Amino acid sequence: MCQIGVLKAFEEKGIPIDAVVGTSMGAIVGGLYASGYSASELWTLAENLKWSDIASLSDGEERRNLFLEQKHVRDKAVLALQFSGLRLIIPKSLSAAQKLTETLDLLTLSSTYQPQGADFNTLVIPFRAIATDLVSGTRVILSRGSLSEAMRASAAVPLLFAPIEQNNMQLADGGLLSNIPVDVCDSLGMEYKIAVKAVSPLYATSEEIDLPWKTADQVIGIMMQETSEKQLHLANRVIAPNLNGYSATNFERISELLQEGYRAALEVADEIKKEIQVEQTNDINISDYYKTVVGVDNCAPFKDKLEDIIRRAKFAKAALAECLQTDFFTDAFAEADTLNKTIVFHLTPTPRFFAVEVHGLPPEGAEAVKGIFYEDIGKFYTNQTGTARLERIFAYLREHGYCLSRLREVHVANDTLHIDIEEGKLTNLDIQQSRGWAQRFVIERELNVKIGKALKVKDIKSSIYGLYNTGIFNRVSMWVEQQVDSSEGKATTLKVKLDERFFELLRVGLRVDDVYAGQLFLDFRNENFLGTASELGTWIMAGQRNFTAQTEFRVHRLWNTYITFFARAFLEQRNLFEFQTRFTASNLKPERSILGEYGQRFWGVSAAVGWQLYRDGNAIIEFMRWRNETVPISVVPPQEGAWLTTLRARFTIDTRNLPVGATQGAYTNIYYDFSPKFLGSDIGYSKLFFSHEENASWFGGAVVGRLRLNAGFADNTTPFAQQFSLGGIGSQFSATFYGLRFDEFRGRQLIVAGIGAQAPLPIQLVVPTFFSVHYNVGNIWQFASDVKLRDFLHGVGIELSLKTPIGLARLAASMSFRIGEFERTTFIQTAPPVYYFSLGYEF
Repeated sequence: MCQIGVLKAFEEKGIPIDAVVGTSMGAIVGGLYASGYSASELWTLAENLKWSDIASLSDGEERRNLFLEQKHVRDKAVLALQFSGLRLIIPKSLSAAQKLTETLDLLTLSSTYQPQGADFNTLVIPFRAIATDLVSGTRVILSRGSLSEAMRASAAVPLLFAPIEQNNMQLADGGLLSNIPVDVCDSLGMEYKIAVKAVSPLYATSEEIDLPWKTADQVIGIMMQETSEKQLHLANRVIAPNLNGYSATNFERISELLQEGYRAALEVADEIKKEIQVEQTNDINISDYYKTVVGVDNCAPFKDKLEDIIRRAKFAKAALAECLQTDFFTDAFAEADTLNKTIVFHLTPTPRFFAVEVHGLPPEGAEAVKGIFYEDIGKFYTNQTGTARLERIFAYLREHGYCLSRLREVHVANDTLHIDIEEGKLTNLDIQQSRGWAQRFVIERELNVKIGKALKVKDIKSSIYGLYNTGIFNRVSMWVEQQVDSSEGKATTLKVKLDERFFELLRVGLRVDDVYAGQLFLDFRNENFLGTASELGTWIMAGQRNFTAQTEFRVHRLWNTYITFFARAFLEQRNLFEFQTRFTASNLKPERSILGEYGQRFWGVSAAVGWQLYRDGNAIIEFMRWRNETVPISVVPPQEGAWLTTLRARFTIDTRNLPVGATQGAYTNIYYDFSPKFLGSDIGYSKLFFSHEENASWFGGAVVGRLRLNAGFADNTTPFAQQFSLGGIGSQFSATFYGLRFDEFRGRQLIVAGIGAQAPLPIQLVVPTFFSVHYNVGNIWQFASDVKLRDFLHGVGIELSLKTPIGLARLAASMSFRIGEFERTTFIQTAPPVYYFSLGYEF
């Protein structure tokens, strides 16, 4: 990234750049610079972009961008394997680099200049990216096509990032064969070549090569050493920033890298400037000529400087060059009469204007563009100023999302500056699928662009999000190609390139906790059933005391709507303990004993239809026909074996970034069950449940606060198997209550509230480690008439949590208490302490 510092030094010193050739990060910097980003803008981007996320090897979709049911499936798994039939698919790399692809796509679409006709020679500076074809083992010079894809291909480090498939080639990091491609400059006709040696030193010890990507980095570094030295000898000047102590895989010292490049370039900038000066040949000596100037206004502020240049002039061409260097003229030539020893200099200043007219934009946009030129009205200005003003127009249009806007015409007539702008409308759409599995409507419904409408960056961004988060694509890339059409003017095509994912997946999850011991989760599903992005699959969860199996078909979006549908057949069985808990009392110690164990079993079928609330949640109406049973093991629960027909209305919103231990977002779940006898239920009942969780970060994310609310209300006929549970540190079956065991109390009326705060430990273990404190209050009752404030229980707890590769590990200790009263004396009654352990997310 030190190349940005080099470019900044060149801009400050006025060193012109006529072509850019780059490899890997040099290709990214060079491509963006060639598309119109200034060195200062690149410097700001380099410091502000989250490179650790962009270059991350994690390809998982962000949880907040998934549909609700997709979140639930992915939350449970720690490993996902892809299959084609029964053949296991081994990925070509650790990452498809979607985040890098998306970033480069959006940056190029927001740039001032787009390649015309997909030709990189038409950029503001001609550009070449160097890649390696893994099929033929040859160097590939990319000079046309998608600019963002060319940069991405050149930076595709083998094994880490997936290569780019293009014209039967597998394009990867150009550094494998040509890390410093000086020789390519010759093919562009460059006479003076500057090489930036931005190669990090090799790792010095074996201890430093402790990760796969560091190994890949070391291998590439070794391979490029010899070829790099040969290429450096072809350069007229080599700039070698001091990169000792810097690593290509470490993005924490970006600012220092930029400064190193800037410092190294400044040291030689003046020498380079002298070396690229071109001496004039065949010039006329005009020392004794009579000189006159034509075309310059007497009131021009540069008139005195111009007269001084002409008066001192000894050679005609040199004088014209010096006049043009003032940058106030668009043209300059001279007519010399060698017989009469006279010479006339014809100079054309930049045209002055006294009014501005803007065409092609809505009124507010036109006024904003006019404002760019107000300070130049009636004044003389340089070509550089004029160009800067025009680029500010592009910047304004890009800031407002118009990625295809262009200047149709700019001219001065009758003292008025006329600016004709074309907003940039999309004329064609070209969808390229790697395998052709997804049906066309699945792709088009996620595209927020329309033929004949102005193309905006925000629409492309949301389209990329939508397509990628369907879960059926490894990588989604978009770019525009503009061609001049003799009949229609400029034809603009949006290219949509989709790398389709193998859609048969096996997901594996593991969990160990203090209630159900070890549990295994297996989920096998087709996530692109018949090319519709619908899901058909079966999953099972098996533990020592619990078992769940379900076969389901899910349609996340029905055609082009947000209507969702699912049908399922399910079996769920789990064993529960029956507890007897005694709080402290006069001369009695607290005690918690297990009276016995019983089983609970549900099985049946259901179908549901509803509406997706974008990707935050859904509203569902579900029809279930199912069997509820309780089974005695070592204790006899209320005997029930009932067929139920249930209508369930459910509303769920989930914007959390994690299912457990979230640092931001909220979760709300409200459902109402109605099981009347007239629909075939053996027992008629109804119940309403409300749950809400709020997570907020403070002090720059160092402290996380949590609020939980749970409430449930069921009528008096609600069977035992459908009553609410209270206790534990988090479960879909039992409301959270620190200080009680999982499922310790059951009843028909539930009210619980809790708060907590989490912060990282001062001393971190091998994985991110956090400490949290919790308090909750509430209780559960059998009947509404039993609910009393004095019966509320309180619970406090402390927790240590570790973010491990297989899920969150949690260790907690807690105690519950209640406020008692005896002979008008209020005192605290405590229950025995409870200790919790869990590893992995809940199934």
